[in-house]
Amino acid sequence: MTANALASPRFSNPFKVLFKQHPEAVAAITCAILVLLGWQALNFGWMGGSLLILTAAYVIGGFDSARDGLTTESYAIHTPSAVSRGYSHIRSME
Repeated sequence: MTANALASPRFSNPFKVLFKQHPEAVAAITCAILVLLGWQALNFGWMGGSLLILTAAYVIGGFDSARDGLTTESYAIHTPSAVSRGYSHIRSME
């Protein structure tokens, strides 16, 4: 008997597949759920819990935007209109 016969079978987790295919949608749904839970916690008077939940929602919701804003990429100008306007000397915007 080989080692592979003793190994447990691997089942695909639908949440892992969903997160890999649509990470922004998962973050947005998680953020919305946390905002609703934080709002309900405020209605019940749980100030500490609501601040923790709403802060988590803020961080999760803004992570992708912050990552996009903090990373820099060079964008080359390849449009024909940019060349015709005399911007051909600009290779990238950094």
